[in-house]
Amino acid sequence: MKIRVIFLRKKLIFSLILIILTTTALTTTIKHKNITTFNLLTPNKTIQKDLTGDGKEDTMNINNVDNKYMVTIKSKKDKFTLKNKDNENFLGMYNGYWPINVRFVDINRDKTPEIFIQCSQYNMPVQYIYHWQDKKFKNIHVSNNNILGFMDYNNNKTPKVICGNIADNTICFDSFIFMEDKLQRFNYNFEEGFMGSNTVLSFINYIKSLPEGEEDKPKDIFMPSIDNRDVAVMGNLVKDNNIYTFEDASFKDIKNNDKGDTLEIKWSLNFKGSCKNNDNNVKNYNIDLLLMYNKKDENDPYKFKIYSINLN
Repeated sequence: MKIRVIFLRKKLIFSLILIILTTTALTTTIKHKNITTFNLLTPNKTIQKDLTGDGKEDTMNINNVDNKYMVTIKSKKDKFTLKNKDNENFLGMYNGYWPINVRFVDINRDKTPEIFIQCSQYNMPVQYIYHWQDKKFKNIHVSNNNILGFMDYNNNKTPKVICGNIADNTICFDSFIFMEDKLQRFNYNFEEGFMGSNTVLSFINYIKSLPEGEEDKPKDIFMPSIDNRDVAVMGNLVKDNNIYTFEDASFKDIKNNDKGDTLEIKWSLNFKGSCKNNDNNVKNYNIDLLLMYNKKDENDPYKFKIYSINLN
C-alpha cells in the first residue's frame, strides 16, 4: 500500500513538472510572437490579423496605386486608410529595390498591436507608427530615420522603441516608451556598441565597399564559430558585382538572461544592389544578422559579434 502511495505521489509530481515546463515553453513562444514582421517587395499583399482588439481578424490590404503604397484596414464594421504626415492616403513609394516593412508589435501589452511601417519616399527612408485609439488608427510617430528597433519584449521590463539613423559613419539613437496613449521620448544611456550597433555599422561599411573591398573584411566582428556557409553569403555578394547602397534596418532582442540583459540580437538590413555592368539591373538585398554577446574579452569594443548571416 505504501509503495502504491509513493508511486502515485511520484506520478503526480512528474505531471506537475510536465505542466510547468509546457506552460513555460508556451509562454516563451507567445513572447516571441509579440513581434510579427512582413518584409514585402510585392506590389500587393493581404494580411489577416486582429488589429482592433475585439478578438476577430481584420484585413489589411497593402496595394500599389500609381507606384505609391496605400494601406487599408477592414474590420467587421468599418474600413480605414492609413494616412501619411500630410494626411494623404499613401505611405511611401513602390519600387523593386526598397521593400515596405510592416510590423505588428504590442508595445503597451494591451493585446492590441501597434502598426510599424518602414518604407521609402523619394528615395528617402520613412517610418510610421499607428495606434488603435478612439475607434480609429492614430498616427503617433513619423520620422525619416533609417533604423527601427525593439527592446525588452522578452522580459519583464518596459518595452522600448528605438529609432536611429546612420549618417556620416555614425549611428544616433533616440528612445521611446508608450505612455498615456502616446509614444514618449525618454533619456537612455546609449553606450558604445549599443545593441551591437558598432558591429553592424562595420558590417554595413564592408558590404558598401564591395566588390573592390573584398579583402578588407573586418575579422573582429564575427564569432569564431561562425559557419562557412554564413561567410559564403558575403562571397556571393562579391560575385554579383554590384554597387551596394544601404537603405534601412531594424533590430530586436531575441534572448535575455534572468536579469533582463540582452544576450542575442537579430538585425535585418536592406541594401540596394546596382549592377556595375547594367544600370537597369537593380534589386533589393535583405540580410539577416544574428549577434551574440561576447563575454570572453571585456576589453573588446565589439561586445556583440555576428554568428549567423542569412541572405533572404
